[in-house]
Order: sequence, then structure tokens, then C-alpha cells
Amino acid sequence: MGKVRSAAAVAAIVVMGLASGCVSVHFGASHPEDAIEFAEAFATPASPNGEPDGVGSVKLVNYGRHAVKITAVEPLPDQGLLVRYVGHSTCNRGCAGAGDWASSQGRLAERSVDGSVPFTLKPNGDLTLHLVFRVTADEASRQRLLAGCPLRVRRVRLKLSNGKKITVSGPDGHIAALWSPTVSTPPPSCNDE
Repeated sequence: MGKVRSAAAVAAIVVMGLASGCVSVHFGASHPEDAIEFAEAFATPASPNGEPDGVGSVKLVNYGRHAVKITAVEPLPDQGLLVRYVGHSTCNRGCAGAGDWASSQGRLAERSVDGSVPFTLKPNGDLTLHLVFRVTADEASRQRLLAGCPLRVRRVRLKLSNGKKITVSGPDGHIAALWSPTVSTPPPSCNDE
């Protein structure tokens, strides 16, 4: 592989996957668990000299025929990855993208947030709503991360206004990732976990 993929490259790959039909949801689905999916994923580098602490925004899409009200957002990360749902954004005041929390990216993320919960997902594949997450490796996982093993948020549990909970995944098996920019290819031992 040689080079580490940037957040923009990862987003481009994800968008190509979506354009080629690699989505598991169905347009016009009547059940939210069949209609809601993250339309992209983000990856942000961990700083080798500082805190491995990143931020990113990802589009959450409702491909169903009806609006869906979300009352809770619970990220389900790999062990050792601490994730905080910052809020939702329409990106009218900028969009977080992916980057280091300590940089201007973190300030942009906070400024772009429109609210937390509840929020409503518009129907029919509307692409205007992003969820913003802050990702941090705990002390125990920092060495694993800096050895080249990315830490990921693979799924997010959403609570609907009717009380039902659904688990939503992202393209390529994750929604967010924190990775080491000093390692170009994750070692094979990363695949064991």
C-alpha cells in the first residue's frame, strides 16, 4: 500500500462504493432498521507527539419514505477508543470533516453543531444531516494505536422516538477511525481483534 490514506481519500473510496451500489439499505423501505445508514466514514490521524484525539463528521441518511425522529445516539467503538457524540450538523456554519481536535478542526466542529438530540432525519435519501464525533484513544490503547492498529467506531445505536433501538453501520465496516500516521500498513496482528 505504501502511503497512508488521508481522510479525503477514504471519503472518496466510500463515495465510490456507494455510487456502485454497495449499500445495504433500501430506498422506500418502511422500517427504519432497513432505511437508515451512514453514507460515509471518516479517519483521522493520531498525533504521535501528543494526544491521540480527533474529530469528524459523517452523513446519516434515511432512505425510507417517512421522516424518523432520533432521541439518542450511542457510539459502539472498539475497546480502548473513547467516543463522544458532539451533536448533529447541517453544515450551514461549516462542516467538521476530519482532523485533530486540538486544531482549528475541533473549533469548527463545535461551531458547526446545530443541536444534540432529538433530531429528525428527513426521508428519501436526504444528505443534509451529519453527526459529529470526537474520538480519543485511552492510555491502554495508545501503544496499540501507535504500533499501527487503527481503532474504529464500527456501529452506532440510535434510539427512535417510539422507543425502539436500531444499530446502524457504515461503509467498509466502520463509521470513524483513529489511526497512526507513522505506520503505512497496519501489521497483521491488528486483524486478530
